Amino acid sequence: MRSFEKGKVSIVTPCYNGERFLDLYFDSLCTQSYDTVELIFVNDGSTDNSEKVCLSWKSKVEKRGFGFRYISQKTCKGATSAINQGLPFVTGEFLIWPDCDDSLMPTSIEKRVEFLNMHPDYAMVRSDYVSVDEESPEIIRERGSDLYDIKNEDIFDNLIFQKTYVISGCYMVRSSVFFERIPHGQICMKIQGGGQNWPILLPCSYKNKTGYIDEPLYTYIIHSDSTSQKIDGDHYSSRKNSQNYYHDILIKVIHDFFLLSDDEKTNYLNRIERYYSIRRLDLALSCNCSHDAKTELQQLHDKKIDPGIARKILYRLCYLGLSRYIFNSWLLVTPYLRKNMKRLLSYHRS
Repeated sequence: MRSFEKGKVSIVTPCYNGERFLDLYFDSLCTQSYDTVELIFVNDGSTDNSEKVCLSWKSKVEKRGFGFRYISQKTCKGATSAINQGLPFVTGEFLIWPDCDDSLMPTSIEKRVEFLNMHPDYAMVRSDYVSVDEESPEIIRERGSDLYDIKNEDIFDNLIFQKTYVISGCYMVRSSVFFERIPHGQICMKIQGGGQNWPILLPCSYKNKTGYIDEPLYTYIIHSDSTSQKIDGDHYSSRKNSQNYYHDILIKVIHDFFLLSDDEKTNYLNRIERYYSIRRLDLALSCNCSHDAKTELQQLHDKKIDPGIARKILYRLCYLGLSRYIFNSWLLVTPYLRKNMKRLLSYHRS
């Protein structure tokens, strides 16, 4: 049985062409208030100076007292493959996998370790986060707790249906739980490119409790050219491809998760199919793509899924070129309403 060093935190970070982000990333690691850390940095076939910048930090990381391991893949195989390259070298009791283009708050590791030490019955813990644009990092664009459910401790379903965030740097998992729940010490190899978070989080969260720290301990930096923001073709096609990609990832993860019974798998796969059919319909309506909206609506009808009266009305308006404006106006207002409703409820409780 694999053993892990008590109190140690292993950090596995994949990197592809992260040259311009690495100084901020490494600085956030070296200023951590927690001391027992090992870094496993995997260069996923970068074609820029990521290797040079990374290795220039080696002495600083080691001087800080952290372990440092550098792994290089000759060609880009995606973040999933890169993380799998690092997993055999994990020796810490706890595991985190932040992206190389984001940063950790100074007490990020310490507070998450402290929580898991105080709550031995929890498999993992998440914190709040803030997101900022690369061009204006001083301005907070959003905070996770304003947008997602952060109260539920059983987050398996919430992760699948995106009722909570799937942002890597917010989570810390117990290595013992994680490696018990992935076959052969590897996460799903059928996934190409990114999509590494669901294969880690879903196995760990299944029938396990996930804690929450009500404080932003991670900064998610939005870059126009990051993997999650990259646009292939026009805006609509890019978002549609993203929805199909996420759909595909979830199908693969659920299908291969050995702890789920056949009945559970069937149930989740059907619910995922319904969820993404609705999301694709919403996307078509939000972009006035009447042809795709008709296709998705017909597929929902064939599956005997009712999209609801509001979507049926928007579908009619789609042919008049109006659904985009109504749909997107609602999307703009919803976060504001949600945020202020939370504040109002908090005020009444106090």
